[in-house]
Amino acid sequence: KVAITHILYQIEQSRARGCGRKQRENSPTSLDLRVSQRLELRSTIQLTGKLGTFPKAGGRTVCLMRRICYNVRMKTTIKGRMRQEVARGRPLVREELIRRGFRGNTLSEMTARGVLYRVAQGVYAPCAGAASEWFDYELASKVIPQGVFTLFSALRLHGLTDENPQRMTMAIPTNAHPVKSTLPINFVYMKPDLLARDVVEKMSNGTALRVFTVERTLAECFKHRNKIGVDVAVAALREATQKGLVDFAQLGRVFLVCRMLRIAQPYLEGLS
Repeated sequence: KVAITHILYQIEQSRARGCGRKQRENSPTSLDLRVSQRLELRSTIQLTGKLGTFPKAGGRTVCLMRRICYNVRMKTTIKGRMRQEVARGRPLVREELIRRGFRGNTLSEMTARGVLYRVAQGVYAPCAGAASEWFDYELASKVIPQGVFTLFSALRLHGLTDENPQRMTMAIPTNAHPVKSTLPINFVYMKPDLLARDVVEKMSNGTALRVFTVERTLAECFKHRNKIGVDVAVAALREATQKGLVDFAQLGRVFLVCRMLRIAQPYLEGLS
């Protein structure tokens, strides 16, 4: 009933805005619609709610009623679909939602109500709901789609460490500018040709996480041994060998490309 009253109020307001125009005194589209006709219009909407069953109140009134009912129905449908998206616990990207038919201002409205929070420009996350173990990694992949997880983050994705670092580590091109976000991310800059090599995707809750291969991850750990510690690199190499995740031919090629073969040679000989 509140929605119907609101629709009728919008009709009268629309008529009031156009009252400057000269209208015929007995025209069915004027502001002084007969009481019986207005009651008939109200009862028809309440009983049927169909667009094609409005009484003959004039072409302009019928078109306006059709447009208002369509907008109300579409707004309700879009909000319902958006609630389903939020319940899935996935990151929400404005551009992707607009391509799928959602309204862009729906995200702003839900953020103002406390349903979502803004992670970065165009990327939102639900404030509550079922989130996966890799939810922060999913958000980082949406915020920085060209980035690749490396070092501790890559070791954790490959299951080569039990540590859960407080900050994620992503490799980005040297000419890229980090995106401002609320995520705890450390960046490693690489040349674009090196960044595009030895990259695999791991799926998490429908989101693709770009990460270096096991061999490339080990090479990067030895390359940044002064940052993470050589003991971490050696422990990861030993763990990957025990689990059978390493292709030694591929490992030698990657170490040679990253110029880490001479440094890692003693540790490789110790494992053999």
